Amino acid sequence: MKKVLLLIFLGLFLVSCGDSAEEKNTKRICDRFSKKINLDKNKCYKDKEYFKELRIEHNVILQTEEIENFNKNVENFNKIDVGVDKINYELVDIESFAKQNNMSSEKSQFRISDDNINKKIKFSSYFEIQNTDENSQEYVIYFEDTLYKLVSALQDKKYEPKTVRSAKFQNVEVKKKLESIMIKRLLGLKKFEMPLNNSNSIIYGYFGNTNITGIDAIMKGFELTDKTNIENQIVIFSEFYIEDIKLEKIKYTEQQVRDFLKGNMMRAALFNLK
Repeated sequence: MKKVLLLIFLGLFLVSCGDSAEEKNTKRICDRFSKKINLDKNKCYKDKEYFKELRIEHNVILQTEEIENFNKNVENFNKIDVGVDKINYELVDIESFAKQNNMSSEKSQFRISDDNINKKIKFSSYFEIQNTDENSQEYVIYFEDTLYKLVSALQDKKYEPKTVRSAKFQNVEVKKKLESIMIKRLLGLKKFEMPLNNSNSIIYGYFGNTNITGIDAIMKGFELTDKTNIENQIVIFSEFYIEDIKLEKIKYTEQQVRDFLKGNMMRAALFNLK
């Protein structure tokens, strides 16, 4: 009996060794598909068109689950009170507001006009949050889809970054509230992003001025007026501080999910690595 089992094991091992790296990867992906979809595994391994169809269906299922999980958390998230009186905020189009009040664009330094520093505003926007490494409790907030930005660069597509690209937490309470919707992604990093690149949620906050050194300014993409004295140069720029966020449930159809994924195939592939 032991000899029979040994022969079976050796046979399976040799068959596995005979697979190319591409074949092994295909089998691994098909096995992952089978957890969500009823499929013919042998056909999945060998039929490339069938494999492509299954990939699309699998992506649709994953994205739909992402939306449904997001919608389940919306009400509980909005119930968390961080003490913000939302009546006192002026509704603006953030891109128009920033461009109309940016007084230093010729220096590639983002500076809101003094009249609008600390002004309470609210606006609709996509946003995402992520930490810089697995053990970090510091997070970066973006108002642009960083995954789409990466994909655009890989595909040599022209990408127009938003005028207001990032933000900070105004206080610890807001940070804790937003941490409640973050989940672990690839490599143990925590991240939150809006499903379907949705931009219906309302951001509350204000712009404040921040002083940074020349080296940090260069890292942020700012141009310095004196490039011979970088270390001692101070740059003032306006940064947005989030005081609260109100999430809105995402309304969708299966076709909308499918169309979004078809138009963002590489993005979907990277998203599936979470």
